[in-house]
Formats: sequence, C-alpha cells, structure tokens
Amino acid sequence: MSIQRTRPALHSIDPAGWVWVGLLLLAFAALFFSTLAVNHSEAEDSIAYILEVGDGHLQCLFHPNHLLFNSFNRVVYNLWLLIGYRGSPELPMQVNNVLAGMLTLLLTFLLAIRLGVQTQYAIACLGAIGVSYGFWWYSVEAETYLLPLPFLILCAHRLLTLATETFRARYFIELGFCVALATLLHQMHALLLLVVLISLIRIWRFRPDIRLPALLRGSTLVATVAVGITAITYLAVAVLVFDCDTVAEVLGWGGGATQSGR
Repeated sequence: MSIQRTRPALHSIDPAGWVWVGLLLLAFAALFFSTLAVNHSEAEDSIAYILEVGDGHLQCLFHPNHLLFNSFNRVVYNLWLLIGYRGSPELPMQVNNVLAGMLTLLLTFLLAIRLGVQTQYAIACLGAIGVSYGFWWYSVEAETYLLPLPFLILCAHRLLTLATETFRARYFIELGFCVALATLLHQMHALLLLVVLISLIRIWRFRPDIRLPALLRGSTLVATVAVGITAITYLAVAVLVFDCDTVAEVLGWGGGATQSGR
C-alpha cells in the first residue's frame, strides 16, 4: 500500500464553501465573546494565572508546567496597556484564548479538506468542535489549554505534507519547532514528540520511495529541534530567573511544579 502523493486539495473548496466557513467562524467569534467566563468557578486555575500575569514578577511569569503561557500573556497585556487599556489581564487573556480557538477551528477544517473530507462534512466537523462543551468552555476562559492547540494541528498538517511530498529539511525543522512551542505552552505536550516520531515511521513504511537513512535524518532533526529549543528555554529560565545552580536544582524546580499539578 502506498500513499498517493498529491497537492493539498484546498483548491477543491468552492467559493460558497469559503463563505460558509467564514460565516461560521464569525458566528463562533460572536458566541465566544458574548459568553466570556466571569467567575471562573469551573476553571479555578484561571484566577491564579490572571493574578500572576497582573503581578508581572518574573518568577510569576514562568511556571514549569506551562513555561511560556504567563509570559506570553504578559507581553500581550503590556501591549493592551500601551494602547490605553486600564483593566486587569483577564480580558486580554480571554481574547487570546478566543483567537487561539478560532485559529484551531480553521486549521482543523483545512486539515479535514487535505485529508479528502468533502467540504460540507469538514464544515460540520468545524461546527461540532466549536459547540463541544470542553472546547467552548476553555475558549472563553483564561486557561492554559487553548494556546498550544494550533501548534498541535500544525504538526498534523506538516506530517501530512511529509506523507505526500518529498522529504525536505525545512519540513522537519518546522515540525520540531511546533512540537517545542506546544510543549513550552503546556508541558503535557512533551509526549507529542513521541507521537510525531511514530507517525514518521508509519509514513516511511507506506512510502517505498523514502529510504531508511532519510527517515533517520529527518527524525533526528525533528527531535534535535524540539528537544533543543525546549531544553534551552527551560534551562535559561531555571538559571536566569530562579537562580538554579545545579542540575539537581533545575530538576527540583521542574519536578516540584509537576507534583503540584497546576
């Protein structure tokens, strides 16, 4: 069995399909912005994140479980302050999640089209995800789960490219970069690298035109980029922000936060 090597089928979407996608995304934007969480009772960690981003102290902005989440939101919050906003970080953080949710929906739709799903069913898939309880809820919160999702879907897009086109170093670098960003936004996505490597093996098995050395070079490049970016970022924060002097202290910093479960 071999995978048919074709270009992405985005050209197969007729103008009416794009209109429906645009209208649906606008409808979800209106829905999400009109239902932004107020009391955070079912996502209580949001309160802590809002307070930490508002505090702005460096050690509040880098939590090992989601290393770049607070710091990214602080950068966005500073931009809001720069243009005259005077409120708490709550609204900017929720807007970030709404935008991440919208981007995730669009990328999922495009992925379905690339996989050969008919336009109407891809649109139905977009709609079903958008109204699902968990996706809707966390799209209107100040939680950590939405921001990494576009990078997960981009990984799927890049894997599909590798399954249908010539292996190029650029594709593996982009794949490793997306894995690293997803992991830095939430540590639980560290396992994504394993999924990616297994997927590359599966792609290789169904592509007789790809030799084993090409697979090994690509897999090594993905792992090097993903692990390298993630490890360097964690080490820099541990040393420069938390004054860790030894490997044991770095591991203790990360491990202690993992045990806290937040």
